[in-house]
Amino acid sequence: MLIPLNFLVDTLVPYFSMGRSVPYREICEKYGMKICAVGFLADLIGSVFLFAVLLLSDSVLKPLDELYGIANGISYQPTKNLPSFLIVLLAILLSGLCIYLLDKRIFKKAGMELNAAKRHAFNMAFFTMPYLYLLPYGFWQWLLPMLF
Repeated sequence: MLIPLNFLVDTLVPYFSMGRSVPYREICEKYGMKICAVGFLADLIGSVFLFAVLLLSDSVLKPLDELYGIANGISYQPTKNLPSFLIVLLAILLSGLCIYLLDKRIFKKAGMELNAAKRHAFNMAFFTMPYLYLLPYGFWQWLLPMLF
């Protein structure tokens, strides 16, 4: 269910971004799956960053109680405290940067001029960053049983 929805978003954003300025249909047919894969890869990079922060806080910094609250906030409620929010926001921005860099490369390969490739890659990054990282754990406990 997630892959088709992600593919739909990854094709709608370029459609609204590009308009009639470039052969949108050709780019989506030829590079659509690559753009979708880049999104998943970028989200994975952000997730690995968060996982590494949690591993570090658990193994190295566990004796410090205030850092335990930060790790707990990252895992369960990112908006619980400012450090948790900033770390999750950093992961989202890291994913966005990866989306931008990789999509810019794809758009350049598709034959776009550099400025157009940058603009469309920025739109892709901005609209497809994993903002869902900010949702609390309780939301997922409520949503997932309804989906499956």
